Amino acid sequence: ITAQQRRVAEDLTKIYPIVPVSSDKALAFKIRGLALPNSEELDSVSSAEAAGALGFVAQATQLLSFYLGIALPYHVQPMGSTSWIIDPISQVSSTNGTASAIANALRSTEDKVYPLHQSRVARFRFEYGVFLLNKDIQLLLESGFGVRVLDIRHTLPNLKYLLYVATAGD
Repeated sequence: ITAQQRRVAEDLTKIYPIVPVSSDKALAFKIRGLALPNSEELDSVSSAEAAGALGFVAQATQLLSFYLGIALPYHVQPMGSTSWIIDPISQVSSTNGTASAIANALRSTEDKVYPLHQSRVARFRFEYGVFLLNKDIQLLLESGFGVRVLDIRHTLPNLKYLLYVATAGD
């Protein structure tokens, strides 16, 4: 099983190549030609480019989760540049403050879905979605390989490291 997982991870590194950006910034990478800075600098690229790159990251993360046999705490729904992620225990509500306790208890799952794109959504929901995706990558590294993530904000460097560790032999 380990050898097959390694082969799948090698295939994913070819399907979703993560290469360094030739710039003065350390840890600047592109995935399939789309730049994705760390989560604090997402405004440095266009929202369409960030959404596309996050869609690729979401797809690679979901596939790695499946092939490594590690369940993700935050379910990823890759849909290209309109991908999203679910936080099953989220307490954020889009209802107003006058809603009753019963209405809050029956909150729809719509309030637990966070976009990995910036179009027509509140900025904090997008940023929280990126945070959840980074937490999924962190979980795959720590649970699957016992490797600690030094900085969760670096999405592509952490994914690249995850793929590197997953393809490494004994």
